[in-house]
Amino acid sequence: MLDLILASAVLSLIAALHYALLVYRIRRRNDRLKAWFPETRRKERQSIFRRWGDAYDRSAAGSRLKVRLAQANVGLKPSEYMFILLVLYLVTWFFIARVMRIIPPVDGILAYLLVWLGSRTFLNMRKSARAEAFNGQLPEICRLLASTAKAGYTLPQGFEMVARELKPPAGTEFRTVVQELQLGDPFDAVLERLGSRFDSSELTVFVHTLTIQRKLGGNIAEVLEMMATTLDERRRVNEEIKNATTESRSIAYLLLVMPFLMVVVMGLIIPGFINPLFTVFGVLLALASGFLQLIAFLIIRKLSDIRV
Repeated sequence: MLDLILASAVLSLIAALHYALLVYRIRRRNDRLKAWFPETRRKERQSIFRRWGDAYDRSAAGSRLKVRLAQANVGLKPSEYMFILLVLYLVTWFFIARVMRIIPPVDGILAYLLVWLGSRTFLNMRKSARAEAFNGQLPEICRLLASTAKAGYTLPQGFEMVARELKPPAGTEFRTVVQELQLGDPFDAVLERLGSRFDSSELTVFVHTLTIQRKLGGNIAEVLEMMATTLDERRRVNEEIKNATTESRSIAYLLLVMPFLMVVVMGLIIPGFINPLFTVFGVLLALASGFLQLIAFLIIRKLSDIRV
């Protein structure tokens, strides 16, 4: 009986020590987080719509939209962005229904399509612009990491220098990388998350190169310098191609947009001008015209889409 009590006491002491060590580690981690993030950003900002907004932000649709907003560098909560889209939809519907006098329910459908296409275009343009800005900083990132490797520093220490020296978006992203590494996340997983935040083939090659070199070893400084030279050359060639194909790409977009602008102008001059298009014959005519316009747009885009 006495042995059982002693064994229970020893196990209880071990459990208490383990719990105390766990609490200490959690508090130490929280202290490091408090040091990284200012007081105003320690707690994640809530939606301005409180309960309803926070509930939508935590939903599956809100989570997907949150990823897209982060990739586009839009500093809004998903619920706030959806509220802006709702306001735009109401304004567009009022304009189509009351000013252009388009019959219901076509006015609501057109307003929805315009807002949906406008939102996708806006997010895609922001996402592409952010990825292009990051790609422009990749050669400098490679050179900084090569310099730190020659000086005998590790890759995480090189990431810290990149986070300090470079402006956003590279500086901000590598600051996040450094913080995740300091929290103990695996190196490969951190770099994989970095690559997933940008739609960039150059960044994908950069991430895979660092991962492979770290596993296999070798002269990583030389590899990074070669990559910086290659990226500079690739960027120069892409700029030349972009300048050479600017006119054809502009014609393609102009060809796609002009019919819609003409419809809006005629609808403003003559209210209800396009209502005959929503008859059976009008719908068939609009579909045929739209199909031919789309084919012409795709042909011009294909001819001007030169990949390096």
